[in-house]
Amino acid sequence: MKTQSIVAKFFTLFLGLVLVSSTAFATLSLVQQKAVAWVNKTPATAKSSPEALASYLSKVSSDEYTRALTIYTWIAKNIRYDWDSYRAKAIPPQEAKNVLKWGMGVCQGYAELFQELCKGVGLRSELVSGYAKGYGSKPGDIYAKTNHAWNVVNIYGNWQLIDVCWGAPKEADLPIDYTYFCASPTQFREKHLPKDSEWQLSKRPIGLKEFCARPMIGNSYFEQRFEGFTPVCATLEAGIPLRISLANAFPTELDLQVTLKDEKGDYTDLPFTLKTLENGVTLSFTIPASAIGELHVYSLGKNDCYYSILYYGIQGQKPSSDVAGI
Repeated sequence: MKTQSIVAKFFTLFLGLVLVSSTAFATLSLVQQKAVAWVNKTPATAKSSPEALASYLSKVSSDEYTRALTIYTWIAKNIRYDWDSYRAKAIPPQEAKNVLKWGMGVCQGYAELFQELCKGVGLRSELVSGYAKGYGSKPGDIYAKTNHAWNVVNIYGNWQLIDVCWGAPKEADLPIDYTYFCASPTQFREKHLPKDSEWQLSKRPIGLKEFCARPMIGNSYFEQRFEGFTPVCATLEAGIPLRISLANAFPTELDLQVTLKDEKGDYTDLPFTLKTLENGVTLSFTIPASAIGELHVYSLGKNDCYYSILYYGIQGQKPSSDVAGI
């Protein structure tokens, strides 16, 4: 009986994992499912060189969007971020052939491989360098030099923004984030600012000073359909009444929290007053005068979890002069 119980529990766990995996796959669009299926069938011979891989990936479809998406999917699924080299500040050559051979790279390597594969399947692509609010960034940071690389790709005659490095999961069995495939320029520049303003793909490009002066946006901000906020500044002043306004497509469904994160990484919920408006909400509160750290606004999202959608520094913090991104 005991053996049967253990077997039953194992089967239940296995079935649960299969169902979770199947559900995650089913939530993808049809073209994403097609890309994933094609990527999963990649023969070992196709991994021998960027040219061989491009030849295989090109056969998924003659459609430009599908080809670009399949390249993005293949890299995100098969290339892991080289944290050891990044932390050691000893990054090896990031040419596409090396990244493919090692199965890892940093942002430059992801972008180089995407660029090479696009070339191999007949897509126009450019490698873009710039500033990014990534790993280690804080509200109010000043960026003294570029710290990230990504791509633009031309699909149906229009340039699209791509960051496969940020779309790749930390672990191979986790889902790919397609937020950074053909991202909207408005969304993209909350965390990315190209050195060449042309690649903002905007009629009103912003400068580095404005980019640094904006608050930090959490990954769930756009997933939850937020469309705007005030104040548009990197830091908030402690000890005085404050108000944050959020525009959202479904304001009546919002469940929010306001939380202080101190320098030790400890979190404390802050009392606030919530007012629902026609196109969003306002949150009124006061940051304790002695507070040091960050103020986060969380929103209840998928899986009944709260996700940081917007966060500010608390005035008095000293911004760093050099920030490393990924």
